[in-house]
Amino acid sequence: MLIIPKTNVSEIIWPPISDPQASILLSLLYQLQQSQWWSSADIQSQQFRQLNELMAHVIKTVPYYQQSLRDVGFSTHEIFTPMNWSHIPILNRSSLIEYAKQIKSFGIPPEHGRIAGKKTSGSSGNPVSVLGTEITALFWYAFTLRDHLWHERDVSGKLVAIRSGRDAEDPNGVYKQPSWGIASNLVFNSGPSILFYHLLPIERQAELLLEHDPDYLLVYPDVVLRLALFFRKHKLRLPNLKQIMTYGEATTPEVRTACSKVWGVETKDTYSAEEVGYIALQCPETDNYHIQSESLLVEVIDDEGEPCGPGEIGRVILTALHNFALPLIRYEIGDYAEVGKPCPCGRGLPTLKRILGRKRNQTILPDGRRLWPKLSSDIWSGINEIDCIQIKQKILNHLEIGVVTSTPLSLINEDKLTRSLHQVFGHPFECTYTYLSDIPRHANGKFEPFISELTDE
Repeated sequence: MLIIPKTNVSEIIWPPISDPQASILLSLLYQLQQSQWWSSADIQSQQFRQLNELMAHVIKTVPYYQQSLRDVGFSTHEIFTPMNWSHIPILNRSSLIEYAKQIKSFGIPPEHGRIAGKKTSGSSGNPVSVLGTEITALFWYAFTLRDHLWHERDVSGKLVAIRSGRDAEDPNGVYKQPSWGIASNLVFNSGPSILFYHLLPIERQAELLLEHDPDYLLVYPDVVLRLALFFRKHKLRLPNLKQIMTYGEATTPEVRTACSKVWGVETKDTYSAEEVGYIALQCPETDNYHIQSESLLVEVIDDEGEPCGPGEIGRVILTALHNFALPLIRYEIGDYAEVGKPCPCGRGLPTLKRILGRKRNQTILPDGRRLWPKLSSDIWSGINEIDCIQIKQKILNHLEIGVVTSTPLSLINEDKLTRSLHQVFGHPFECTYTYLSDIPRHANGKFEPFISELTDE
């Protein structure tokens, strides 16, 4: 597919001549197209060149890091390498909230442009306020375009986005936009987009999708799974749909399979966070997630602080390479991920195999072991009354099952579901059932099928 930028000069359509802002973005995108094929060693070498620029800045202008680095013995002229990097203290969410003023730089380079603030959704109960600059926004735009190009999206098509946020806070609102957003419209002749609220009833969301019949759908995994099941039940189609883009939650094999069976399209996921932007994009050729190493240093470490190898699950630690306004150095975002192997696609960008969620999404077994339960609607698919469930662990040997259903389950079906859950969790938990008309989502629209209240998160 040919994806040609738009022109800024009348009657010159090929090769197009872009305006200055689009030209800067295209220049950065060109560099990203080259660096993705570098070796992992070359990528790491350039990361640490940039990290040393960032660390020289924070040592001069950020009180929090001046003190924390001094406390662990780093000098003001330290050279940072992969060998000493792990000695830098980890910044957790509570420290970011408590010391936000001390983490802000008092000497932001003027060339980095305007400063903008944003607040995370606070799905953990503790929203975080962060700052960025025009430079950090530029990288956000560049990785948006990289994602579109990797997956060969026709940005002249129609996009429907089902999401939270201030543009969708009116539960009855349907917002029509002339483009897919700033990044896409800066460079390409973008098609229109339609935005509506993620907490609308599924029946209304399905009605709107049928009305607008998009080429592309941007949506939370939980929402698109419920839509797929609704469309399957009612034998509905979306004839123009080419691809589904998911974000915000872990995308499970069940979601991908359901979307493929119901609409005949693939699902491509992104891993991002308000604090740092894009963390990883799904490979166009495999299910791996490629870390966006040109913008972030991503570490996955175990509970002892040692780096995890391929196939191991650990805590995600992030360092944003270009945020000189509120630098996040070894920031523990709260997620767990599984490290991937080098990708057979040939890109040198390191990989994550899976993003598993937060610490509270782990089950704690009575013998002290922790596991990530693999919950899917297949577990209760034979029980027609169930629309959705959410499981909470409030006591060590007990699970509370919240069930959305029009009528309570029979004792036989409760017992059937309990036995299925025992297999999933690998332990005969005592289960009690609570019947609900709906399960509230977080303010940002995210849904967690399992929550342990026994964690210290």
